[in-house]
Amino acid sequence: FQIYWNEAPISASDAFRANVNLDRIEVLRGPQGTLRGQTSPAGSITLATERPDTSGVAGRIVQTFGSDSLRNTQAAVNVPLIPNVLAVRVAGLYNYSENGVHNLYTGKPDYDRGKGARISVLYQPTKTLEFLLVHQQLKSDMVNPPLAINSPFPGLSGPTLSYNDRKSVVEGPYQFYNKSKLTSLNIGWDLGGHKLSYIGGFQQSAENTDRDTDIFNVI
Repeated sequence: FQIYWNEAPISASDAFRANVNLDRIEVLRGPQGTLRGQTSPAGSITLATERPDTSGVAGRIVQTFGSDSLRNTQAAVNVPLIPNVLAVRVAGLYNYSENGVHNLYTGKPDYDRGKGARISVLYQPTKTLEFLLVHQQLKSDMVNPPLAINSPFPGLSGPTLSYNDRKSVVEGPYQFYNKSKLTSLNIGWDLGGHKLSYIGGFQQSAENTDRDTDIFNVI
């Protein structure tokens, strides 16, 4: 099973970490990937970002609020630099949510926060030839100390903690960081009865963890 981003294969962790301004998501059964450079015998998921539009200026803002302090903001603007030939689309994302767990030592909640931006350039010098270049960068950080269940815990007093209390007692940090870069280049040349295509991609991802393994604060 393989995941493709603008027809180029990428890892699942980067594909679903944060998505902004998508044009479509396809779930395909059976063998896939014949034209994508990496086969996928069991099926695939394809993510396609929204393409620039060379015909006119356009924009979009989507704001979502939800429980657990959820805030998701997505915005995009499309500008044709040369009408019907060259256009640029810029999109951005900010996402924040909590899971209801609070740390009794730090007084801070668990949260998941992400932000990112993408720039897409579409160049169509002729009716039969086009170049689509997309570059995206995403950063996320997550504070997620695990729940503390039962008691006693050193330095704490009070009733036994249960799952429903949604409390953590980790004294040190419990944080996860991710930074990813995705680039794709798609070239298509229509030769009448045939089409010549080029699909290229670049993926770079870095993950770091800062974690206190004494989650019950025994030491």
